[in-house]
Amino acid sequence: MGSGLACWLIEGIGGQSIKNGTQMTQIFRIRFGIVVLLILVIATTTGVYGLKDNKGMDGLNDLEVMTCNIGNLKGHKSLAREKVVDYLKLCGVPDVLFLQEVGSQKEAEYYSNELGLKYFVFLNDFKGTYGIAILSKTPLTNHDRIYFKASQRGGGAHAADVMVGHNLKGTSKKVRVVNVHLDSIEPLVIVDGKVEVTWSSILLFVKNEIFGDSVRSRSARELVQWLGEKGADNIILGGDFNSVPFSKAIRIIGSRFDDVLWPSLKYLTGTYKRLNFPVAPRIDFLFVSSDLHCRQADVISRSPGDHFPVRAFVGI
Repeated sequence: MGSGLACWLIEGIGGQSIKNGTQMTQIFRIRFGIVVLLILVIATTTGVYGLKDNKGMDGLNDLEVMTCNIGNLKGHKSLAREKVVDYLKLCGVPDVLFLQEVGSQKEAEYYSNELGLKYFVFLNDFKGTYGIAILSKTPLTNHDRIYFKASQRGGGAHAADVMVGHNLKGTSKKVRVVNVHLDSIEPLVIVDGKVEVTWSSILLFVKNEIFGDSVRSRSARELVQWLGEKGADNIILGGDFNSVPFSKAIRIIGSRFDDVLWPSLKYLTGTYKRLNFPVAPRIDFLFVSSDLHCRQADVISRSPGDHFPVRAFVGI
C-alpha cells in the first residue's frame, strides 16, 4: 500500500505535463493531504489511536525497545553526557536502547553504567566520525556488523542477540536486535540554527527519495540482504534512517519488516525538529519481523537535541 500511495503522491513531479512550480506545489499539497486523511481513516476504523496498548497479554513478555539519536545539528553545542542521561531517564530506560551519534566506545560505556544497562556493544563509523551503540539490561551475544558500501561516511549497522523469557512457559526466546544509522541528506543548508527548507527542496527530496536510487535506498538494500543471509528470526531493527515514510529506503525495509507505528495516528509524527518548516519529518524508525508483535508504540515528542525517540513494547 505504501509504495502505491508514494508513487501516486508525487506522480508527475518533474514530468512534462507540469511546467509551473506553483502548480506543482499545489498538486503535491492536495495529494499529500489526501494521503494523510486516508491514513487517519485507516487508523480510526481499525481502532488504533497511536498508542497500541495490549501489553502483557497471552503470557508473553514484552521487550521495551527505544531508538534515539543523541547528536545535535551543526552550529549547536554537543549534548553533555549528563544531560543525555537525565533525558533518557526522564523518557524511561528501556530493556534495549539503540543510540546513534555516540562519540566513542568510552561514551557508550558511560551511558551503560549511568542508565543501569549493564551490557553494550559499540560500532564506530568506518571514518571514525561517531558511532552507534546497543545497550541492554541482559547479555548481548553473537555480535555482528556491516559497513554499507554505499555509505559516504562509512556508516553501518550493528546486531546482537538478547534472550527474552516467557511468563507462562518459563522458556526463553532469542531476539536479534539491530541498530542502524543511514547517511543524512547532503548538503544541508543551515540558517539561524535550523535546516533551511523550501517547497522546491521538499519536492526534489521526495522525488529523489521515492524514485531515485539514493545512498539510503542502496544501504537499505544492503541491510535487508545482509539480514536475510544471516537467516535470523525474531528481529527488532531500529535507528536513524534519515528518510521519510513512503521513501524507497523505507519501502525496502518495509518489504520484510513491520513499522511499529503502522497503522496509527502516530505514523507520520515527526522525529526531527530543527527545521524552519511547520511540519517535522519522521526519519527515526523501529521495525519488527513478522514473527513478533508490537503491543505499544509511540514517539516521545521532547528532546534536548534535534531528534525525538521512538519507543515500542514488543511481545515476544
